[in-house]
Amino acid sequence: MTLHLHIDQISLEGLDIPRSQRPQLQAALEQELSRLLTTQGIPPAMQTGGYISRLPADLTITGKPNPTQLGQQVAQSIYAQLQADSSHSGLAAHPIAAAAPQTSPGSSQEGGSGAV
Repeated sequence: MTLHLHIDQISLEGLDIPRSQRPQLQAALEQELSRLLTTQGIPPAMQTGGYISRLPADLTITGKPNPTQLGQQVAQSIYAQLQADSSHSGLAAHPIAAAAPQTSPGSSQEGGSGAV
């Protein structure tokens, strides 16, 4: 089975991720999510295709995490939420034919969030 996964944006509210560290965080997230999907399987919610417009992550951050650790933690949280999706979280994988919410070009997060 081939899986094409696109994450439009990750917003880490309350964390100030320097722009220079965002590529490292992104690479760690992609690598860890790939590892989880390969070793633990594709969650049932993703097997039929579609999109999930919003996926809350549950992270406990102590101290100042390095970008690699943070990327791994975010990926693990995303995977856990996708696993929970099919059983009890209330999130819905919407059919591909439905249009995903669009953001206007140039929109940005304000405050202390670090969008990757």
